[in-house]
Amino acid sequence: VSEGGGGGQHGERGAPIGKVKITDSFREPLLTSLRARDMSPWKDGRVGMASEEDTGADSIRGFASARWESVLHCMVAPTHEPSARPEPGWTPNRQVRELMLRQSARGALMKEDKADGEGPRITAEGFQFLLKPLRWQVWQLLMDAIQARCKDGSSTPEHLLSCLFQLCFCVVGTGYSVDHLSPPQLKFVQLLYHL
Repeated sequence: VSEGGGGGQHGERGAPIGKVKITDSFREPLLTSLRARDMSPWKDGRVGMASEEDTGADSIRGFASARWESVLHCMVAPTHEPSARPEPGWTPNRQVRELMLRQSARGALMKEDKADGEGPRITAEGFQFLLKPLRWQVWQLLMDAIQARCKDGSSTPEHLLSCLFQLCFCVVGTGYSVDHLSPPQLKFVQLLYHL
């Protein structure tokens, strides 16, 4: 990466726009990917799903917000009554629980102390996690989920990141079939639902 010389273009904060030289080993896969843009399993959209009604974007945002607040609430007070959570009755499934207890590069978010019999407790790293911005929290859990799937040998980072990036191009509120997803991608999408 090299920065442009004086008098060149500047970004929105006044910093010079950098120039990037792409290596040959990266250029070919990038060009192949750009030429074959519609490799997504959802490129045909709602084929075979016309009878289902779309869910409103506001409804999905409300659901996602309540679910995320419930995940954070569960980290702080895992033994509290699930009916008191922002999404009443929500409890973490096995995948979400394992993700919270998983040791990552920054440490585990929660720790199970079997001696006291009260279940998992939030760690110092978990408290630090709670202080971070929402986007950081979500991205870190996504990366932890991808690393966990790759560590157990069920997938590769490229395979799951590809799925994640393809999800970014789906229209919020529109139903998409998961029939064309590979088993690791389907498990990943199911984990995302539970988060």
